Amino acid sequence: MKENENTDHIFSNDIQINRFKLDEECTNHSNKYYYWSEKLAKAKNKLAEEEDALDLIQSQEELEVRKNWNDANGKQTEGSIKALLVSNKEIRKQVVKTIQAKNEVNILQASVGAMDHRKAMLDNLVTLFIRNFYSSPTAKNDISDQTGREVKERLNKSRKEPK
Repeated sequence: MKENENTDHIFSNDIQINRFKLDEECTNHSNKYYYWSEKLAKAKNKLAEEEDALDLIQSQEELEVRKNWNDANGKQTEGSIKALLVSNKEIRKQVVKTIQAKNEVNILQASVGAMDHRKAMLDNLVTLFIRNFYSSPTAKNDISDQTGREVKERLNKSRKEPK
């Protein structure tokens, strides 16, 4: 299994809520949240490193181009220098690494956001549980109570009425 597939599988398991084990879900939520937040922090650090490496390669290559410019390249302008830098293979490789790192950060930010929503859902489910949302219907008890009251009222009326 590839890294992203494995991460996707772990995340899909972590985001699930078992409404029959709310106590465990609430207890384990902070660990799950920390796990994904830590991955996000590491991805942001990796992105910063990739951006820094890109800046370094671009500046080194730009200095090299300016230093070794010759008349065969034509007039030295900012546009011509930029065109050479954009087509540089080392810079292109680093740009791809930077884009991949940005993508990883975006995915993990969405994951942490989903964990925030998971917490809200846990709160809602606990509230529903406390309010007996998942309890068995009580309609029979209501009907029994109503029938019992009617029988009592009839008995009371029959006592009061002369025969």
